[in-house]
Amino acid sequence: MLSKMSSAIPAVQIVPPKTSGEVSLELPNPKAQRSNASSNIDAETEGAGASDEMHKFKAVLAQAKIKRAARLATRIRSQGTKYAHSDSGALRRLHRLRFSCKVMLTAAHHGSYNVLFTIRFLDGVQWLLKIPANGTFDTWDEDSAQALTSEVLTMKLIRNNSPISVPRIFGFSATTANELNCPYILMERIKGINLFCGG
Repeated sequence: MLSKMSSAIPAVQIVPPKTSGEVSLELPNPKAQRSNASSNIDAETEGAGASDEMHKFKAVLAQAKIKRAARLATRIRSQGTKYAHSDSGALRRLHRLRFSCKVMLTAAHHGSYNVLFTIRFLDGVQWLLKIPANGTFDTWDEDSAQALTSEVLTMKLIRNNSPISVPRIFGFSATTANELNCPYILMERIKGINLFCGG
């Protein structure tokens, strides 16, 4: 069943990051990069009810280029629309501006194994960026990649074949070799009950 599903799911497009105009957490010194990026995320999530549980995500958050998710989400959402491939560069830029968004670093949520960041578009649409705790260069392995891919395929299967409310998947990567430097799932944000917090 999953083999049939995989052929129907569009391939994930990995686009090399562009250095001009991108906001990232990179610093010239790799050691400084790790400590400062981690401190930035800690400071930005502390006021949003971050708990002691957040320590398990420090390694992946120090490595991840989370702010790049805004550019990724804008690109994904604008693909396939009327002016996405216009010959006019100005028209394409104006079109992308329509789908501009921001990653809400101060509104991080987490469960036992994943941390989630809300992505808000100018028109009020909200997505979620989901990052696994073990999504670092040192700990991410083939089993983890298969588990993430299976999760995506399962969500698509349930959404397309049942009345159960399941978020729509907009993009994912089961590798650390992408512009965010970590595995991720980009999905629709829907209303529900937070089981981790007990309701």
